[in-house]
Amino acid sequence: MSPRAHPHHMMAFPLPTTRSATLALAASTVLFALGCVPTSVVADDHLALTLGVASGEQRTACNQYEYFKVEATNACEDLVVEVKASQGQPDVYVGVGAVEHPTLDHLTWTSYEWGDEKLRISHWDPAFEVGTFYIGVLAYCGDDVSTGDTSAIYTVKAYAEAPDALANHEAVDILGVPQSNLTMPTNGYHHFHFCVPYECADVRVAMEVCTAEEDCPDSYSHPELLLSMTQPKPLRSDRAFRLASDATKHIDVPATNGHYRRGHFFVSVWAGCDDGTADSPCPDCAPCSVVSKARYDLTATATPFANNATCPHAAEVEAAGVKNVTAGLTYNESVQCESRASFKVISDAPCKDMVFTLKSEGGTALDILVGRAPEVNPTAGDLAWEFRGAATADEQSFRIDHFDPAYVTGSLCGADDQQECWYYVSVVQRGCDAGAVDKFALKIAMESTPGDLLNAPATQGVVVANGYAYYHFCLPEPTNVRVQLVNPLDACECPDVYNWPELLVSPSTRNPSINNYSWKLAQIERRHVDVKRTDADFAVGHYFVSVFGWCTPAEWCEDRCTCGPCANVDRAKFSLVVQSYTEADQPPAIRTTDACRAVAAPQQCGHSFQEKTCPARKPDGGATGGGGNAGATARPLAAGAAVAAVLGLVLAALLI
Repeated sequence: MSPRAHPHHMMAFPLPTTRSATLALAASTVLFALGCVPTSVVADDHLALTLGVASGEQRTACNQYEYFKVEATNACEDLVVEVKASQGQPDVYVGVGAVEHPTLDHLTWTSYEWGDEKLRISHWDPAFEVGTFYIGVLAYCGDDVSTGDTSAIYTVKAYAEAPDALANHEAVDILGVPQSNLTMPTNGYHHFHFCVPYECADVRVAMEVCTAEEDCPDSYSHPELLLSMTQPKPLRSDRAFRLASDATKHIDVPATNGHYRRGHFFVSVWAGCDDGTADSPCPDCAPCSVVSKARYDLTATATPFANNATCPHAAEVEAAGVKNVTAGLTYNESVQCESRASFKVISDAPCKDMVFTLKSEGGTALDILVGRAPEVNPTAGDLAWEFRGAATADEQSFRIDHFDPAYVTGSLCGADDQQECWYYVSVVQRGCDAGAVDKFALKIAMESTPGDLLNAPATQGVVVANGYAYYHFCLPEPTNVRVQLVNPLDACECPDVYNWPELLVSPSTRNPSINNYSWKLAQIERRHVDVKRTDADFAVGHYFVSVFGWCTPAEWCEDRCTCGPCANVDRAKFSLVVQSYTEADQPPAIRTTDACRAVAAPQQCGHSFQEKTCPARKPDGGATGGGGNAGATARPLAAGAAVAAVLGLVLAALLI
């Protein structure tokens, strides 16, 4: 059977494996064959492409890379990379920034097509940026593809294209498209977004709503408007611009304030209401029956500078009287009404939350505003985290999650720009009498939170067919780390649960999908992703992990022993192991036959659907002929006892 026999697999269900996934279609006696690993790069230079113009015919030798580059000039259009193959099997990998020679080992965007490749890079992807994109084309060769050891002949074309809102499940871009007569959310959010293509522009987001009870007693509301450049769906607890007061109905981001940059902006509207219960989420708000009848209009505008000029950013000067505080200590201070008490604290713990504990002596309502450079004097309406305290003498706590993409700490700040490590805190008294003074106690601490995968494996993981399971880990210091997926791969060992999920690791997208900029397995025999401290794109801090339940629908799964059926995904379990390691002490690779046996006892290899593909088994679980163990990775590498113990725990957990 030809590996191209089922083109539908790629049309509707993108494979998470570029080449070895042809095993899902090949009637081979070895279900799991290792392909050749590319060992070198054809050239260190790049062929420059012009947007919209195809390259001439290119020829690349087996398992070698050829490199190209193209300039993306519009922050509000997607970049599409097409590879048209006339011979062989070319794969495409795209990098930005420091990833100038992208390969399957790098942080990249990757296409999952057979034959011709078409990769769309969304301008809404957090890693998308105006500038140079680097394109690597690999001429994949091996016994697991029908083209065998044939070199690749192809053309490459890159072009900008407006996004297809329906195809990408995106809402309408609201820039210049007013949203009118919208129903107010009640104790919830409405989310919007827009993109500004200009190098320098003044941005305004404005809302029209009735806030006066005397003017519209049955339909008034006091909503909050939030604007963020990092959070796709900003919440009230996120770092965001917001309305400076109840009387203000717009947010301005002037081009000169140091925050503007062309690209995507994210908007949320929140409206609290009193539902009349004892534990109402907003007892001081208008009744929910009134807020639900309120309507609002929303507009977003951008006024570009003449000739698309560069923004003249003005640096903000730290105000006098800012007190330098030490994390973990309590400070007794006071604040006067219509004024603020100002502090600053340095954060050098990228894997810990920043927690604020505040206690008012007089029981007044105290708010906390937290900014970072260039916002060194945070006030209402600035780009900041804002926490609104209740009028109480009880102690209150507020938290900035270290997985917040706007939370920058430690070595992320850079040795030459330590101002980025400082966080500026304003304590403001609200609803007070003029001249009134309130005393308070403030403590800022760094606290760890549970749920991190680093050296704490996740076992008994499940993912639905063509769905995702999400995890995360955080690196507190520069180190190598391996993210390893353990699941049954071998149909002979586990015919009812074997499956071929994809593993995705991203430093920028909280819930990465196969379309995002991420590290990927990319091939079935690759069961781990390595993030190395020597990588040009390495950074300490947060990393986000997804397991994608790739599978073949029943109607296209003629031979369930070689297609990775969807029913198996729903029955199977997996484990994730995230381990730090040195170059001299790498974690061991996990034998997939062991993983199979851990998930389910060896099943009847005499089933009719297996007799066509499964080789005769040796007593030790190996296969006769075919070059070694079917379904096994390389022999375990040398590793410390602690690492081996972690892997033992994983296999033991899968036995349960």
